[in-house]
Amino acid sequence: VWRYDGILDDRTGDDHRPMIGKHYPSTSRFSDVRGPRPFNCRCSPTPVHYSEAADLIRAGKVERG
Repeated sequence: VWRYDGILDDRTGDDHRPMIGKHYPSTSRFSDVRGPRPFNCRCSPTPVHYSEAADLIRAGKVERG
């Protein structure tokens, strides 16, 4: 599992803002989740430790990739 991280300020794109802080399966590619507008993107994927990932999966807090 990885978490979509980014900077929430007035420069954050409306297409990136909704994904910040959400978790995605490790099989989901960051470039697919981020979408087609990578120019000036300040977002990044952050790996989640497997023990935390297991808790997130059990709680249903991992998005569909």
